[in-house]
Amino acid sequence: NITPADEIRFTQRLQWDNDEETYATSRLLVDHLLNDTQLIRSNTRLFWGEQTQGLEWSTSIAHLAHWKNDSSRERGTMVFTEVSGVTKPYDYISNYKIGFRYRQQTLRDYLFWEVEPSYNWRVDEPFLAREGAWRVELRLEFLLIEELRRDKEAVARR
Repeated sequence: NITPADEIRFTQRLQWDNDEETYATSRLLVDHLLNDTQLIRSNTRLFWGEQTQGLEWSTSIAHLAHWKNDSSRERGTMVFTEVSGVTKPYDYISNYKIGFRYRQQTLRDYLFWEVEPSYNWRVDEPFLAREGAWRVELRLEFLLIEELRRDKEAVARR
């Protein structure tokens, strides 16, 4: 059942490059609100271009939670799993991924930092042995456009 608290978004992007290359990206995002601070998110992405390996795809599912600490700074976590693959020259799954993201607002309302460790079971070519690899991403984000905010307070003001 889809409730008013759930959100489904589909976006389609077509792009033409100056070198006469064409790209298309389709994305389906489904959010299911569990309560005021948690949701389950499914994200599927399809990417095709003249220089891609056929259709490049990925799908993920995640549990997201957010809260504020005593200083009223926002914090959030995401636990996720993702599968990705390609369709040419062979149709195969190129990566299985499991990870965790911690996000925190810092110093200013528009400044966030994130750390995302993940473990990947990947293969670069079909029929080769799959290898495991750790990956850690660090991000610093400046959120300067109010319309891009998706937190509860921003949505309520719209």
